[in-house]
Amino acid sequence: MVRLRHEAGRLLCDRDWEGGMRETLELPVPALATIQAGHYAPRYPSLSNILKAAAVASRIITAAEPALAGTEPDAIFLAPIEPEKTRAGRMVGGGIQAQVGIFTSFLQERALL
Repeated sequence: MVRLRHEAGRLLCDRDWEGGMRETLELPVPALATIQAGHYAPRYPSLSNILKAAAVASRIITAAEPALAGTEPDAIFLAPIEPEKTRAGRMVGGGIQAQVGIFTSFLQERALL
C-alpha cells in the first residue's frame, strides 16, 4: 500500500501496480489492512529525541475520557499474529536441475502440469 486513510466509516487504500498504475480500494470498517514486510523502511529516532522521550511522563488515556468520547480511533494495533501453518513444507537440496526435476514431478503428481 502506498497510502491508507480513514474517511466516513470506510478505509481508502491506494496501492501501486506495475507500470506506474495506481488503484484505490474502498473498504468498510472494521477492516484489516496488511503491509508487506520490506516495503516501508523503518525510521529510527535520533538519540536526542530518545532521551527527550524518556524524560517525559507517559499518560494512559481511555476511550471514556471526555476528549475522546464519541470518536473512533483511526487504527488499533492489537498484536502481531503468526499465520497458521496449513501444510508441511519440504526443503529440496541438490543442484538447480535436480530441484527443477523434483518440482516438475510434484506438479505432475497433482495434475497441475
